[in-house]
Amino acid sequence: MLSPDEQEAVDGLCQKYKGHLSLDEIAEGIAFCLENAEQLYDDGLALLNANRHPRAMSLFIAAMEEIGKVSVLCSMSRILKSNQPLWADCWRDFRSHVNKATRAFVHTFPDEGRQYPALMGAAANMQFELAPLGERFRQAGIYVDFLAGDKRWMSPRDIPRTEAESWRRRLEVALDRVRQHADLGLFSTRSLEIQREVYGPVNADRPRRKNAQPEDDRDVTRKALAAHRDYYRRLVEERVLAPKADIQVMGIPLSEFIA
Repeated sequence: MLSPDEQEAVDGLCQKYKGHLSLDEIAEGIAFCLENAEQLYDDGLALLNANRHPRAMSLFIAAMEEIGKVSVLCSMSRILKSNQPLWADCWRDFRSHVNKATRAFVHTFPDEGRQYPALMGAAANMQFELAPLGERFRQAGIYVDFLAGDKRWMSPRDIPRTEAESWRRRLEVALDRVRQHADLGLFSTRSLEIQREVYGPVNADRPRRKNAQPEDDRDVTRKALAAHRDYYRRLVEERVLAPKADIQVMGIPLSEFIA
């Protein structure tokens, strides 16, 4: 039997927050998620080098999800405090294996394809369908299970090293991109503040994902693409980014994108 204080502590840990975050809190969360992704990567490498590749694979997949959280938190900076339904959507994404994995995989897409939003959207949708398989692999690297289709036991030792190496390579691509954004200052409180100023009006009356109609999605996409250019112009104007910063936006060098 738990004491009232112990019960309160347990309830506090299990309760899921769904409300608004300040920009400072978002920046702090991004820093924690990126730090954890890097540590999970380092731990995974140590296990891989020790020939414990099933567990290494699980850590690489977990690190990918932490990178996905960075993307979700950036999305939170684009939501006004008044639109609580969108905050609820973002928190659901923050805790969803499928959504975190999908957002992380977007960081592995080549720059050449980023100038084609429709192509990127189709690739993201395909990844969304495959994301549950990643979570299955993460669990397979840790737990014993019985496979219904083959009617046999599956142990983590059945995972080939090549699978762990494949996840390592994906993670390194995604991690390098997010590190670059961090080094450029795109996760600073000021940068997030500019995001809210530029994208906030776009999302002011945006409905929850489950209530959105096709015309709502098309309208938001159109407005967001226009806001995207304004956002990077603001970053340059306020010297968060140098005009000739070594970064591509939608597959185009920054200097050309804001011209």
